[in-house]
This record gives sequence, structure tokens and C-alpha cells, in this order.
Amino acid sequence: MTALILYTIFGSILFVVITIFFTKIRTGIFFLYLVGISLQYLYMIKFGSFNALEFAGLGIPLLIICGLFISQKSLIYEFNKDNLFKFYFGILIIFFISGVIFPGFLYPSHTFLPFVERFTGWYKLLTGFIVFLAVSVFFNDEKKINKLLNCMLLSSLVPGSIFIWQILTGSTELNPRTGYHFANAFFHHPGVFAYYLLFCFPLCLFKYSQSRSRNEKYFWILILLIFLILIYFTYRRGVWLGLFAQLFTYFFLFQNIKHKMIYSYILVSIIILLSFTQLAYTFVDRFSDISTFYYNLPEALQTNRYDELFSGRWRFFRTNIMYLVNQPIINFMFGNGIEATFYASEKMGGFGGGHNIYLILLVDYGVIAFLAYTFFIVLLFSKLIRLSTSVDLFVSDYSRSITALLVSYLIMGIVTHVLYRLAANWILWGLIGSLLGLLSKRNKSSQFY
Repeated sequence: MTALILYTIFGSILFVVITIFFTKIRTGIFFLYLVGISLQYLYMIKFGSFNALEFAGLGIPLLIICGLFISQKSLIYEFNKDNLFKFYFGILIIFFISGVIFPGFLYPSHTFLPFVERFTGWYKLLTGFIVFLAVSVFFNDEKKINKLLNCMLLSSLVPGSIFIWQILTGSTELNPRTGYHFANAFFHHPGVFAYYLLFCFPLCLFKYSQSRSRNEKYFWILILLIFLILIYFTYRRGVWLGLFAQLFTYFFLFQNIKHKMIYSYILVSIIILLSFTQLAYTFVDRFSDISTFYYNLPEALQTNRYDELFSGRWRFFRTNIMYLVNQPIINFMFGNGIEATFYASEKMGGFGGGHNIYLILLVDYGVIAFLAYTFFIVLLFSKLIRLSTSVDLFVSDYSRSITALLVSYLIMGIVTHVLYRLAANWILWGLIGSLLGLLSKRNKSSQFY
């Protein structure tokens, strides 16, 4: 009886969502971002070996594509309004060929995944592009973009409340490897909400920069402080690393000398104050692996004695690096197939895989795909840097916030497989898409007049 009620509720929600996407796709995308990370609670609903989250991951991109066609938007025009769309799609084609098609067909596959599961992994990357394109079409002015950002931030309320409740009541889970108690906000992994907090943080910085009244600025300072406190209590080193990258990029890379000096004094003062608190011990303790690794670098590279460093990630990195230099040349060039990092670890005497997007790109997709992806990121960075100096304050502030997010995305890629995190990619590529949509609409209007 309980299962019947659950299926009925899920079916009703599914019907409403499909109707919204088919009739008013902009509203559907608003709804998607308003639900945000809470969508991952669907993993709790099981249909045999299949869960509702997997169903949503497959279905939502298809709904967006159908909505685009029904809205009668010219996809050819949308592709041509900026070269980044064409480059992004071209990279996905390269990824499909090297990660899905070639392994097992042109040469032996060095991955444990069959074709269908390799395609599913690639489909996650395609989802980022679909969101990228759709948001650029329907959120291309300041008012719509601000509404979109509000939805992204509001989506953190439910999991954020659960996260705070878990911390206050001690309803956390002990990680025996680290000795820390992690709150997971009822997600399957503590990192889910932690990374989501980090990806929403630059949105708060942008909102603050756009505030015109003193009360607005005070409000967003309060929100920023709440986010900083929550990020600290995630105890995720990768997230802390990403936060540092965001703060450095936003407050030092884009500021004039005077402001850099002011922020430097503030930073030094904060560090001195924190050095006398428990916070300092926590930071030092969580990053102690770095000094151990540095002072034992030759042995860490040549033996497995230090494989448990960085929560066991060094084992994946070391064995995958060994595999890279020992694999057949054709695999080195064209890749081994999606999730080949797990195969590589086992072949080199380890186990596990992933946790580094650069090794994933090199081992799974090959050096050609890696270079293509690098070229795309360089183009994207150069465009964002140019836009950050725009005389239009909205465009310049928005570009700076997105750049800070992109920098943290690439830095965190060293320690986690953020390339495949759907919620994180929806935010990142949604923001970039809305910026390109805004620029395209303004260019079109200026040409018209």
C-alpha cells in the first residue's frame, strides 16, 4: 500500500513537470533550479535496481530538448550566436567518440563498463550542454537572470535547514578515516551539499556587488557569513580549497591596488585572530597530509606506502599516472573509455578511481580530448576576463563571479570528479549560458537600432 501511494505521488509530480516543460519551458527551468540539489533526494525512491534520481537524470534533458523544439526556437541560430556553443558541442562529440565508441570497437576497451553504461556517463556531460544552451535562450536579460539566481539560492533552504539541524543535534556521521563527524543533509554523501554550497557562494558575492542600498548590502553580508559558516562545518578539504580559490580570484585578481591592500590587511587580521582558536587546529589537521606528502615525495611516487594520503586519493593518482606512461599509444591518444581510471588502478596494483578530472580526461578520453577541453577552457577564460572589464557593471560583476566559480571548479577538479556532478554543472553552465544569452540579446538589439 505504501509503495502504491509513493508511486502515485511520483507519477502525479512527473505528469505536472512534463506538462510545465512542454507548455512553458522557462517556468520548467525555473522549477528545476528552485528544486536544485533537493532533486538528489530522489535516490531514496527505488524501482527495483533503478531509482528515481537516475530516471530524472535521463528524463530532464529530454524534457528540455522537447521544450526547446515546442517553443519553436531556432537551434541553428542559438548555436551560432557564440563560438563557445560550437566548441562545447564539438568537445562532446570528441568525448563520445573516445569515451564511448572507440573502446571495444577500434581497439580493446580498458574499462569495466559496457557500451550502455559508458553512454550513460557521457550523457551526464551532454546534460551540462543542454542546460547551457537552454538557459542562454530563455534567461537573457538582467531581470530574468536575477530571478534565476534567486531560485538557485532558495534551493539551498531545505537541505541547508537539515544540515544545520544535524549539526545542532549531533545527528552526524563519524568518518573513521578522518575522525570528523560529517553532516550529510540526508544525501547519500556529505560532499553533495558541501559542493552545492560552494557553487552558490559566488552568487551571493554577485548579489552583494549589485546591492544599491545599505540594508541590501547588510543582508547579503549576513547571507555570505552564513554560507562561510556552513562551508566550514562541511569539513571537506576540497570545498575549502575551492572557497580559497573563489575568494582569491574575486578579491585579488579583479581589484585595483588600493583594494588589494585593504583586503590583504583584512585577511592577515582574520588569520591572526583565527590562529588562537579551534578553527586553526581544524584547518591544520585537515591539511596535514600535504606536509607528509611533500616531505616524503620520492617514496610516495615510487611505493604504495603513502597511498592512504588525501583520504586514499593518492592511491588513485599514483596508479593512474603509472598506467598513463605504460599504456598502448593508441589508448594514450584516443582514450580507454569512461571510468577507465578504475581499470587503470587495478592493473597497477591499486583499486578505486576517479577523483581527478584531469586524470579522468587523460585516461578515459585520451590526450586529444584533453587538449581540446583545455583549449575550450582557455577560450572561455579569455572571454570572461575581457567581460570582467566591461563598462556595464552588471556584465562585469557577473563575469567576475562566474570566473571565480570556474576557477574553483578547475581547482577542485584536482581532488574530485566534479566533471560528472550534475547539480554543480547545472549551476556553472547555467550561469555561463545566461551571460552569453544576455550578450547575444544586447548585440542583436544594438545591430537592430
